[in-house]
Amino acid sequence: MARAAEGGYSVEDFDWVRAQWGVAHVELDPWGNLVVTPATDLHEAAVSLLTRQLVRQLPDSLAIAANGPAWRVPGGSGYLNMPDLAVLTAGWHLRDDEHLVPPPHLVVEVASPSTRVVDRNRKRDDYLLGGAEAYLLVDLPALAPVEAPTFTLVRPGEPEVTAHTEIALMVAGRPVRLTLTPLESRD
Repeated sequence: MARAAEGGYSVEDFDWVRAQWGVAHVELDPWGNLVVTPATDLHEAAVSLLTRQLVRQLPDSLAIAANGPAWRVPGGSGYLNMPDLAVLTAGWHLRDDEHLVPPPHLVVEVASPSTRVVDRNRKRDDYLLGGAEAYLLVDLPALAPVEAPTFTLVRPGEPEVTAHTEIALMVAGRPVRLTLTPLESRD
């Protein structure tokens, strides 16, 4: 709480907040206020599974970042967004205004009940406005109104593509197949 009294939180406070409150997902609104979303085991398992699949299928010349990087899109909503997963060009960096250069090849958000509307609207719009080549929203049973894991792929200027349990897509010019079938066998 002392940090908020000093003029708001910053990205540098994320590790402290995670440790202090025991939460995995932390974001900032434009005024330095915390947006905290406690992750579920299912959410974290999905992010981990998708990360492993991308690492196996994409070349080492691409960076795969789970839970970040924190990214504020110029001309966007003003929020500091932190994607669940991003595929980046090696050598990516954040400019002083927290804009990601170059933009990601793919941004993935795994929706949770408290963030689904934000993930489907504000974050999607910010990421695409910021130049992301593709945005993938993942809905999980028990966390969203779906009966099977569902992927919704959005690319600028193209219609949305929805797939259940697995999806084939191009990432940085390479074919990738993502599946959440292993999660269906979880107790």
